[in-house]
Amino acid sequence: MAAYVAFAKLPSVVVEPRVVV
Repeated sequence: MAAYVAFAKLPSVVVEPRVVV
């Protein structure tokens, strides 16, 4: 499900790459 959150928060992924992990 983390991948879904990362996709939903695409701009946040750049700021918080740890979200992908």
